[in-house]
Amino acid sequence: MHDIMQVHRLTAPSSAPLFINFTQPFSCFEHVDTHFGGLPSLHRCFSLARSFASETLIEEQLLPSGIIAQENEELASFGLTLGNHDIRRLSFWDRCVASNDILSLTDETLIGYVILKRDTGIWQGRRIDRWHIFEAVFRKYAHSHNCLPNAGNYPVRVADKVFNARGVLYCQQNGLNKACAHVALRSLLSRLVPDHDVSYAELNTIAQGCSDSPASYQPSNGLTVQQIRSILQRYAVDFRDVVYDESCKDYPNIRKDQPYQKYLYSGIESGVGGLLGFSMGGPEAPQDRHIIPFYGHTFNKDTWAPDADVSYFNIGANVG
Repeated sequence: MHDIMQVHRLTAPSSAPLFINFTQPFSCFEHVDTHFGGLPSLHRCFSLARSFASETLIEEQLLPSGIIAQENEELASFGLTLGNHDIRRLSFWDRCVASNDILSLTDETLIGYVILKRDTGIWQGRRIDRWHIFEAVFRKYAHSHNCLPNAGNYPVRVADKVFNARGVLYCQQNGLNKACAHVALRSLLSRLVPDHDVSYAELNTIAQGCSDSPASYQPSNGLTVQQIRSILQRYAVDFRDVVYDESCKDYPNIRKDQPYQKYLYSGIESGVGGLLGFSMGGPEAPQDRHIIPFYGHTFNKDTWAPDADVSYFNIGANVG
């Protein structure tokens, strides 16, 4: 019996896998637009797979299991009615693969995988139909300037064989039972906790328990700083955090003297990673706050730090 945290990756397909020639003239855009509602994050995954010269896409239909089945139960408890859930597992390979070749494949030929989930039903009085990436793992691209300390190993079944995908876990929010903070925490914790994963149901239970008003807790609204701290403490993660809006009251120069890049860099170099929460500035910026996880960095011209203030925190402003 597989650990509950791994079951959703290791479940057998519910029908025969589909083997697709991923080389040209196969159209990534057409496939994603036709079968997955043009999901932008999946377009990015397909683009990443093509950058690794993927030759085969294997697509499988799955039944809900493990923490995906838990999520479906949680969605019902939060008010999703008439809910249906479609689950697909996509894996990308760097060689041409036919159905009778699957046993000859190895971890080294696996570029990455994506588990997609489609939630439909009635949510808060309106009908929804949403695809999102429940999780994805891709290998690190081979570049001398690309650093990724402490990548994780994620077992994933494809057809009748189990492989290990090495990388970091990407997860996407669905605006129902998980917001950006939930997926950032799951991604980070999957590399730190003994079970190598956590469920959204457990994250929500911890967050609800430390809410000012547990009965009115809505995970789609995101998590507070205190809720994030409580989750990290529950999983015994040693961390240090700075809330600049609070700290600048007693230390006006803290943003300059202790910039967020230094905190993130120390977390990345330790092999643990870091979380960056922010709100965007500028006349056209949305008011919502956002949080993203960090694991690695580059030291070449692709480094994001010189452009971060302009790209992330000054939306719509004039830059001279």
